[in-house]
Amino acid sequence: MQGSELLEILAANLRSMRREAGYSQVELAARVGISTGYMCDIENGRK
Repeated sequence: MQGSELLEILAANLRSMRREAGYSQVELAARVGISTGYMCDIENGRK
C-alpha cells in the first residue's frame, strides 16, 4: 500500500467519524487544538 493511499484512507475515516459524532471541521479542530485549515488539509489527504 502506498503512502498516498494510507492518507486517503485516514482522511475518509476521519471525515466519516467526525460527521457521525456531529462535529463540524471548525468544532473538531477547536476541540483537538489545531487550526481549521490544518483540519481541512488532513481531511483532504494533504497532511
